[in-house]
Amino acid sequence: MPKTNSGQFTPAGPGGRLTPEQRRENARKAGKASGAARRRRKALRECLQLLLRLDMPEEERRTAALAGIPEEEMSNAMGLALALFRKAAGGDLAAIKEIRTMADERDERGGLVVKFIDDLK
Repeated sequence: MPKTNSGQFTPAGPGGRLTPEQRRENARKAGKASGAARRRRKALRECLQLLLRLDMPEEERRTAALAGIPEEEMSNAMGLALALFRKAAGGDLAAIKEIRTMADERDERGGLVVKFIDDLK
């Protein structure tokens, strides 16, 4: 690509400029690529949502039952939450921060709602 006096690269073409047709064609290609990427992300999100709704495997159900999780709440999503909680309980700071971020509750104005927990054992 040709360089301008300021050291910035300019688009290829005669005189370093794209014609309106070239710009339009590039924009069309970019729009198609963006749409394809959006469709791939949507398909992946739908697959993950399906997997999270599925029931926990039997060996994990026993562990969840010992942790006090009700039978009707035992999904793969709950299994992931339980695993994250156990890491945090073991002192993993990244897990603690993730839980704080995910459990963060805000009021209607976007302010943080502070809750005091007094029944910890």
